[in-house]
Amino acid sequence: MSVFNRYSDSKAARIYFVKNNGFLSILEVSDHTLKDGTPFYICAQTDVTFTFLEWFPRALSDFVRPPVEGGLHAGAT
Repeated sequence: MSVFNRYSDSKAARIYFVKNNGFLSILEVSDHTLKDGTPFYICAQTDVTFTFLEWFPRALSDFVRPPVEGGLHAGAT
């Protein structure tokens, strides 16, 4: 595994982009204390194939394009 990039908007929240056995793993880690003093920790992971990274921008473009211009119609699945 190797870390491609790391993003942090604060000391408590971090996002890691990791090359993981042919997949891109996106790891989100958040560690902070609630107002009542309770420690709160979240760790979430999403794995996508690298081909998804080629497909997704085109699909998003089709999604926002009006149907008259070849985009998806309302309710399309």
